[in-house]
Amino acid sequence: MGNFKQKLSKYRNPTLINGTVYYNVPENVLDNLESDKWEYFTDNKYPKNDCEIVVFSNKKHKYYIEYTDSEFWERCINRNYIKWMKL
Repeated sequence: MGNFKQKLSKYRNPTLINGTVYYNVPENVLDNLESDKWEYFTDNKYPKNDCEIVVFSNKKHKYYIEYTDSEFWERCINRNYIKWMKL
């Protein structure tokens, strides 16, 4: 999935906000790229620690590339993440 990051970066230069890489990519673009790869947090399918994922924030309707660590769940709740995909 290495070229997935390349597809994201063509839309806009990534911005780093509090340790999170942000891309301004329309939701339908990512959904169409890998529609079968999305997992929803409501399905009790959570990413493991120490992995890199793309998440969608319903709060701001934005995508973020996140690294899961011990504080991930707090960010997940605060930023209202609804779905994720492993990179």
